[in-house]
Amino acid sequence: MNKQAASKFIGVLFLSRTTAHQMHLATDSYSQHAGALGPFYTEIGELADGLAEQWMGEYEERLNIPTLAAKETNPLKYFRDTLKWVQDNRKEAFG
Repeated sequence: MNKQAASKFIGVLFLSRTTAHQMHLATDSYSQHAGALGPFYTEIGELADGLAEQWMGEYEERLNIPTLAAKETNPLKYFRDTLKWVQDNRKEAFG
């Protein structure tokens, strides 16, 4: 497994939680506010935390999770881009 790739992968998931929460509060769209963003940010944090703890338990070393910042402000584009990034990078991070 690649520690650096796993660390960044978890960082991207944590960033997606924060970004979704911020977009949830900023949107005028009811479907984004109540339908899509709320459930995502309430669940992704726990899932990412579990993935990080599982990795650290298996390899008995800590990940160096980076602090990242989102540049995209359009929710649909942000999440499409993030989904593509996750799909493209998951094997390098977790085999």
